[in-house]
Amino acid sequence: MTRSEFRTYFKKDPEDRFANFDRKGNARIGMPYPTLADASVLVVYAQVVDMEIGFHEAITDSEPLNVLLEGWRKSLKRIAIQDFRFKPPDKIVVLDEVTDAFCKLKSLYELSLTQVEVSETFLGYIAQLKKLRNITISSTGLTRASIEILATSSSIQDVMVIGCSGVISDDEQILIDSGRRAQNIRINRGFG
Repeated sequence: MTRSEFRTYFKKDPEDRFANFDRKGNARIGMPYPTLADASVLVVYAQVVDMEIGFHEAITDSEPLNVLLEGWRKSLKRIAIQDFRFKPPDKIVVLDEVTDAFCKLKSLYELSLTQVEVSETFLGYIAQLKKLRNITISSTGLTRASIEILATSSSIQDVMVIGCSGVISDDEQILIDSGRRAQNIRINRGFG
């Protein structure tokens, strides 16, 4: 797929999608959760370094995300996933279903999860990624045990946890005491 063909996909509905390219052809994209057909076409463009995915309805099929993660495993450096539903009626467990694909993201530097349920199993695998430096998790069911799992990471330097009722500000000490190289730790039970 050429850059032009890739860009054409994102021009279908410019209010919901964007694709920006740097001089080397690396893409930064944003889009609603794709269908399997769209993911299969998009993944052919191998130079996506930054992916933002948002969804407005419950996601029951993890395969599109799996296809994108597998296809861009060598290039992805930043991933942001956000649930835009107001008061989601059910939990999203898609991330557990793509844990294997996340584990293959050897270049992943930054991960941001907003309004997305994150399991301790998923965090355990994410904490093992060697290049992951920044993680932001907002409005999920994190617990003190989740923070303890993040504390096992030897690479994460910046942790931001916002709006997680199961985590208290005192849990920052777990990350500090772990002896990690964390330079910036913020836990805020409110939003903002």
